Amino acid sequence: MAAISSLMGKILNKKQVAEDKFISEKAKKRDSFLKQFPHYINSALQIVIFPHVNPDGDCLGGAFGLRETLRAQFKEKNVYVVGTSQGMFPWLEMDFDDIPLD
Repeated sequence: MAAISSLMGKILNKKQVAEDKFISEKAKKRDSFLKQFPHYINSALQIVIFPHVNPDGDCLGGAFGLRETLRAQFKEKNVYVVGTSQGMFPWLEMDFDDIPLD
């Protein structure tokens, strides 16, 4: 029984090490993106935020919150949220933007 327990411990440890490595790689990619984020914003003339299809409250709140934050921090940028809430949350005033054709 001790041998089986020891073997299971080794298997679980290898699995944990693999998961930790995966998470570490994802964290490195995220950190790299976040460090470059101001560069992406500064190099853009316009910023368009696309919520996903059938957006829930978190999606819509995040999209509109990001729009307002970017507008406040980068006053010279045109920042838009496009799409539709598809009738969800009719009591909220969510003003989706129209992108100028020019």
